[in-house]
Amino acid sequence: MNAIFCENLVKEYLSSFRINRVLEIEELKIKQGSFFGILGPNGAGKSTLINIITSLIRPTSGKVEIFGKNIATNIVFAKTSVGTAVQDIKLDPFPYVWESLEFQAGYYGIPKKSRKTDELLHNLGLYEHRNKKARMLSGGMQRRLVIAKALVHDPDIIILDEPTAGVDIELRTHLWQFIRKLKERGKTVIITTHYLEEAQELCQEIAFIKGGKIIMQDKKSNILSLLDKKSAIIKTESSVDNIKIDGVLFETHEFGIKVNYAPSQIKTIELIEKLKQSGVEIQDLTIKDANLDEVFSYIINR
Repeated sequence: MNAIFCENLVKEYLSSFRINRVLEIEELKIKQGSFFGILGPNGAGKSTLINIITSLIRPTSGKVEIFGKNIATNIVFAKTSVGTAVQDIKLDPFPYVWESLEFQAGYYGIPKKSRKTDELLHNLGLYEHRNKKARMLSGGMQRRLVIAKALVHDPDIIILDEPTAGVDIELRTHLWQFIRKLKERGKTVIITTHYLEEAQELCQEIAFIKGGKIIMQDKKSNILSLLDKKSAIIKTESSVDNIKIDGVLFETHEFGIKVNYAPSQIKTIELIEKLKQSGVEIQDLTIKDANLDEVFSYIINR
């Protein structure tokens, strides 16, 4: 089943007596239980798409279904099925951290005996800060609180808009671990992010959006294979001075040699054999595909 299905989705605004179309998506399918990334430059339409899926704004035309139910006619089901952590941190500054979660659970009508406030506080590393007011938290801790509030009703779909923006590396790693646990529990996790290494690390499938349109959607592995480029880091004491292989570029690397090549022109196993024939003693070998940063630039600018 699709967790989310969008069809002929259009959003238009009237601006200076002219119609400005900011979103036009023919079809978007996000499978149940998947880890899905939505990537695109600023102003591409990512936030508009998320706001429509979460019923914060209405589309001009088209439909959105959550687990097969149209959100226009099943608004309560849609609201309770999705938890959203928005990019902009907007917290009531005065309640204590634990109170913020209790209030949020109350908004969803969750009985006190069924609430998981302490569990969320522990999972997101907020328990020791539970008696602090939200305004006293650091930016990274406030980001965690926003995510915790999105999870109080145990939604099946979790949308994280720039979840680690402004968060230091340690907190980012902790959040990645927690997000993976959500996925392991069968949740459908959708993220938008400017950190392409984050999408490469976490997502199984990615959609690129530009000018309000999805210009590509595919599995991460297929997207990364778009660029006919690989590199091999070879630990060796050999030099690159006398090595010549057609279509292969050599660089000196701190561990020995970095070899850049196109898989369509030479297979990795053939490259290794030719290196051995050239007298290179391979002590260790690491193969790297093109990264998502390179693919993103290629797709957005083509």
